[in-house]
Amino acid sequence: MTTTVNPRSTILHYPGTDHQSLVLLTTPSQLNNVITTTFNEFNASNKSIKQILVACVDTILSSRNAYSELYLDTPFELQYHQTTEQSAAKNNLERDPLSVDPVKFDKNWKDQKDLTSLQLTINDTIGKVQLANTLFANGEYNTCFYVGGEKFDWHNLSNANVKINFKNGSKGKLQYSNRLSEIPLVEDAQDNRVYQVTDFEGNLVKSINDEPASGYLINNSKVMGSKKDLFFKLYESEEKSKPWKDEYYRLLVGGLGWGEKQAIIAIDPIVGNIGYRKVKLYYYNSETPEYKPKIMNSQEHMIVWECSELENGYDSYQADTEENTETIYSNIFGIGCEAGYELDGITHRSHAETIELKY
Repeated sequence: MTTTVNPRSTILHYPGTDHQSLVLLTTPSQLNNVITTTFNEFNASNKSIKQILVACVDTILSSRNAYSELYLDTPFELQYHQTTEQSAAKNNLERDPLSVDPVKFDKNWKDQKDLTSLQLTINDTIGKVQLANTLFANGEYNTCFYVGGEKFDWHNLSNANVKINFKNGSKGKLQYSNRLSEIPLVEDAQDNRVYQVTDFEGNLVKSINDEPASGYLINNSKVMGSKKDLFFKLYESEEKSKPWKDEYYRLLVGGLGWGEKQAIIAIDPIVGNIGYRKVKLYYYNSETPEYKPKIMNSQEHMIVWECSELENGYDSYQADTEENTETIYSNIFGIGCEAGYELDGITHRSHAETIELKY
């Protein structure tokens, strides 16, 4: 596996003739180059690769200008797929097949990312992300395709589930990080009081410890004086040794602020059933160190899942490219999504929330 950040050119790092399949991820900035290179490489007579999956994601190793290669010595299994045409029919959308035409301005510009998914089952770990929006790259809502001798070869896929046997099925060692810092729900509280949701409806928290929920924010100067993104950690019990099991949900702000009139706090609807769980308050802290991938020895391989940092502006990767030189990370494969990712049933949606799996 190899990841190239800020590439000067799109070159695949083919490891040798004992590999049969390739999973190739790219950010939108490198998409068209990757498609062209994939076509040329797959048709080269000296290659043993018989199976390729290409998918476009928001970020790779925190970069919006990168591509990542995962070579396998066995075929992967495409357990499920859905073409864009099938997805459009299912969701009553008007959608064209994969095309290299310029962006068509008669398209529906509503983001359809929530209708897409890429699921990678790597040994015993199941990870899932939404595909990137590629309208500005090639005029398609998303881009993902398979090549391997099937009737749907080169068709654009909205959904794909891939099962991979990696390094003889070994279990990865997990390392977790985020850029969140805790804010006490009650300022200057002298006790170790536990706060718990005591009333809720849907994704609305009505009360905490039998007090109106929004009051904890309205009366908190650290919250009201800040414009930082806020998150609730909802939990039954804390496992300090397994922080990746914690679930953080973003707080949503509407026209009524924090819900002063209703005394409610709205959180990310993906939470589903809030339940009577314990709660802690966090904010996204941009002053904490940024994640940097690191391989300790040449025998180690690492897969990095990340909730992408928010983009600073359209095509911000161009400025990054001007400032940064090409970097090649051997033995690292990355996958990132602005909407976060799901790993073994746990959702990770705070900016820069990252999980490394080392094999």
